[in-house]
Amino acid sequence: DKLSQGCTKHLGQPIQEYCDDCKQLLCLQCLATTNHYEHQLSKYSDYLGKCTIEAKDYLRRLRNLAQRTEEARRTLMNYKKKYEECYRQSLAVLESFTIVSNGMKEWKEKTIDNLENP
Repeated sequence: DKLSQGCTKHLGQPIQEYCDDCKQLLCLQCLATTNHYEHQLSKYSDYLGKCTIEAKDYLRRLRNLAQRTEEARRTLMNYKKKYEECYRQSLAVLESFTIVSNGMKEWKEKTIDNLENP
């Protein structure tokens, strides 16, 4: 990978330090030829260790987020099923009311007809 290839400015030189201020990987030649003496430096191995810890933390948080997302998806699917069942029941109730309403209209018409034409 790119990090194990060494310094990109001084080919063949291994990375030795990481400049926290500049966010740069540095070989010994970089340290000798650039102005990093007042900067916060870390050993390259410490920097890699820190990156590994951060990556593992990000991965842990991402997995946790994926788990919560899946739980939310399942909850929403359950609500959807309940909604669909309620909707089906409401259609059945509406159909029953329609049948009763039609029956009442027929009864009303027959009653009026019976009263008008005894």
